[in-house]
This record gives sequence, structure tokens and C-alpha cells, in this order.
Amino acid sequence: MHTALISLIALALIIAGTLLGAVARTFLSDEHLNSDTKDVVKMSVGLIATLSALVLGLLIATGKTSFDTRVTQVRQIAANAVLLDQMLGQFGSDTVNARVALRQTFSLMVDRIWNENNSASRGPSPFQMTDAAGSFIQSLANLPAATDYQRALKTDIVNTASEIAKDRLSLFVQGRDTISMPFLVILVLWLTVIFGVFGLLTRLNVLAAVIMLLCAVSVSGSIFLILDLDRPFDGLMRIPSAQMRNALPPLGS
Repeated sequence: MHTALISLIALALIIAGTLLGAVARTFLSDEHLNSDTKDVVKMSVGLIATLSALVLGLLIATGKTSFDTRVTQVRQIAANAVLLDQMLGQFGSDTVNARVALRQTFSLMVDRIWNENNSASRGPSPFQMTDAAGSFIQSLANLPAATDYQRALKTDIVNTASEIAKDRLSLFVQGRDTISMPFLVILVLWLTVIFGVFGLLTRLNVLAAVIMLLCAVSVSGSIFLILDLDRPFDGLMRIPSAQMRNALPPLGS
């Protein structure tokens, strides 16, 4: 489900809870709203508010950690690709075709990373290596190493290519939602109860209604932030692909 839609649903439920509490107040007698009852209700909703704050903080921390991890992996892939290209250039003139294949394979890999992590293709699917990637890896293994320097450099080249492959697979495995939907559903339920109690204990006027609306929007905005951080390749705060696409300079530059 789209991030904005989930946030709007949460906002609608919170507002509905507030209005339901305000309507319920009109059916309650003064006996039900005495000071003792209000104290109990306030302590109860305070407990729920504390739990909500803890869950909200946990979800934000989880989303931020997931986002930062993927940013680091993307940067590591780009850095290793540049390093691999430079080592191929130092290996000798026999690597011209390999460097051309690296650029082609790397461009295809960037497209796949961003495409397989967008909202339209988030269903479970097995990872499949492309023929171009398989041929490129095979060409690295077949590099003719005639000197000790080339043999040592070839080992580094193969190891760097393996690091790129590992980070690529890590991005694929972590490309699914990390935010627990049951956590999110329970959080929205708690927030709805909290705002419902607000409406129950408060005689709504224009100022109170505006303040509560702003609070509801702020809370639903935090839910949007959580979900958007969990979708770093197609969300509002998406990771730009330009850094990876421009990582390798044209040959001969």
C-alpha cells in the first residue's frame, strides 16, 4: 500500500476517534465525568501515550537504521566499482574489453537495484544473475597474469568484484519492508484511543479543535516518515542514483 495512503488512513482514524470521543461526551452524565473518573482516565491514557511514544521511537529508529544501511551499501558498491576499474586499468591493455563490460554491467545493475525496490515490484522473487554479469565475472577469472604484479593485482580484482557482488546481494535481501505492519496497526490503534479520550474529556471549541488537528497531522506525518525511510529507492527521501551512474568515467578520460 502506498506510503501516503497509509498515513492518510491513520490521520482519518485519529480524527474519527477524536470526533467519536466528543460525541460520546454528550451522552455521558456529570457523574461519569467527575474528578475521580477523569484522574483514572488520564492515568490510563498516559500509560498508552508512553507505550505509543516508545513504539513510535522504535519504528523511527528502525526506519532510519535501514535507510542509512542501504545508503552505505550503495556508496560501497560505487567505490568498489571505481576501484575495480582503476585496477583493471593498471593490469594492462588486455583489460580494455573487461572495462567496457564493467560499465555496461554496472549500468544494468544500477537499473535493477532501483527497479526491483520500487513500490510496483516489491513482491517476493528469486535473485537471478544476468548473462552479462556472469560473462564479466568469467572474464575477470580468465585474465592472463604473466608477472607476479599481475597475479597479485588479479587477486585484488577478483576480491573487489566479490565485494561488489556481496553488497549487491545484501541490497536485494534487504529490499523488502523492514517496518512491522502489526507494530504500525497497534500504534495507530493506540493513537486513536488517545485522541478519542482527548475528545471525551475536552469541550471542543475552535482553538482546541485546531490544536488537536495539528497534533493528529503531526503524528500521521511521523508515520509517513517511518514508511518513507523504509523505501529508500522510490520514496520522497529516495537515494539518488546519479552518484552510482556517474561513478565510472568514460574510457580514455
